[in-house]
Amino acid sequence: VSSAIADCHAWDLPVFLEPMSYSVNASYGKDSAEFAAERADVVVETARRLSKTGADVLKMEFPLDLKYNQDHAEWHQQCERLSQASTVPWVLLSAGVDFEEFEPQVVIACESGASGFLAGRAIWKEAATMSTDERANFLATTASDRLTRLLEIAEAKSRPWTDFYTTQAPSATWYETYE
Repeated sequence: VSSAIADCHAWDLPVFLEPMSYSVNASYGKDSAEFAAERADVVVETARRLSKTGADVLKMEFPLDLKYNQDHAEWHQQCERLSQASTVPWVLLSAGVDFEEFEPQVVIACESGASGFLAGRAIWKEAATMSTDERANFLATTASDRLTRLLEIAEAKSRPWTDFYTTQAPSATWYETYE
């Protein structure tokens, strides 16, 4: 990982690191109540460790399994723990959940220190089983509206990446000396 990160930085490419949580106990799976009980600690500790690798942004899964936890106060608490553990910006990854589940996750994650979101299937997954015309309409309307809604949330509530990185305004001729 460190050599890949070094190569990216040598070419001025940002590194978005996407760790996935799993149980260290092979006797129960990721969707189990047993793993749900330890998931927040696993996700937070993963962020703490991997934010020190030189990655520029962490793509993190929601720290709780919503099948086992509907307590919004705890959602905030665990997302705040994740924000405190990460020394780089983190964004919420959709992990293929339905939009109706992802939207409140984005709200709480951004209110609790996330710097935004990265989403695919949460926005468009229904389109995969539609006819060509239905798909085109769905993507132009529903999926577009979903993305707009998520962008509004992130713009209003997320932690700016400039809290982590400082920049200087480029000169009008920056490209002439860029190496």
